[in-house]
Amino acid sequence: MSDFDEPLSNPNGRVDVPIDLDRDTLFQLMLSAHEQDITLNQQVENILRIAIERHQKEQMGSEGN
Repeated sequence: MSDFDEPLSNPNGRVDVPIDLDRDTLFQLMLSAHEQDITLNQQVENILRIAIERHQKEQMGSEGN
């Protein structure tokens, strides 16, 4: 079992997800978060939530075929 098989849980029930971003992408995310008056963590969490929801919808759609 590798380190990636088990999520890193927080006391608040959330899971730490390590991500590797290049400088340009990180800068764009920081700028976007600043414009929305949210933290970078909140911005990344929102993006991940949207991606997960889209993936789940795609999976539900492909199960009906």
